[in-house]
Amino acid sequence: MTCEGCRGSITLLDSQTSSGSEHWHTRCWNETAEQRRQYLEEMDGLEGFSLHNAPPDRSCPALPDELG
Repeated sequence: MTCEGCRGSITLLDSQTSSGSEHWHTRCWNETAEQRRQYLEEMDGLEGFSLHNAPPDRSCPALPDELG
């Protein structure tokens, strides 16, 4: 298996997370989720612009509160 975040190999001993057919090192998943959270927070701070009504970005993992 290959990690979607770092493109490194995932072994049985690695801490891992799966999202459908995608596989992630847990550390890569957490880093990507944190980057996405920070990005959304910054965008919410822009006047007159919000991503809350935007379609979901399938290239990044969904944050726990975005899973429906």
